[in-house]
Amino acid sequence: MPRDSGDTAKVLILIGIVFQLLGILLIVGLAALIPFLGALVLALAIIPIIFLVLVYVFSYAPTARGEYGKARTPTLIFGILSLITFSLIPAILYIIAYVKLRDADSEPKYAPSPSASTWGNPYFAPTPAGTVARPPATGAALPSGSKLCASCGQPAAPDARFCRSCGAPFPPG
Repeated sequence: MPRDSGDTAKVLILIGIVFQLLGILLIVGLAALIPFLGALVLALAIIPIIFLVLVYVFSYAPTARGEYGKARTPTLIFGILSLITFSLIPAILYIIAYVKLRDADSEPKYAPSPSASTWGNPYFAPTPAGTVARPPATGAALPSGSKLCASCGQPAAPDARFCRSCGAPFPPG
């Protein structure tokens, strides 16, 4: 299941590629049924195959690597070209993926997802990077009234609603 807008865009682009691949297979299948036009249709089928390779290289692969800004403009161009060539479902998917790629640039890199068990034990709670939070150094006193983040173990102001280090929300109260 997609976790953020970048993952959603990646899935949308992949589904668009699958729909276009199905369209190519349909064209090739029809070409086999029409002997006198078959060679011409098969020769024209190379254009959508090249289009699919371009979508993969310039849109899907950068999105899968997390390079959302690099994939955004090509995804929009592929959406518009798909509209022009009457590939409506892939066009809609690519245009929605373009919007999701734009959203992914403004999202934090690590979306905090603390579980109920992490609130009680700040020293052994997983951090967004997948490491274990370290307790404060022995003998180091926390500032008066401060609290520790359950996700990364960093001190925070008593009235803070979110951790300044990792962005995890603090429980109310």
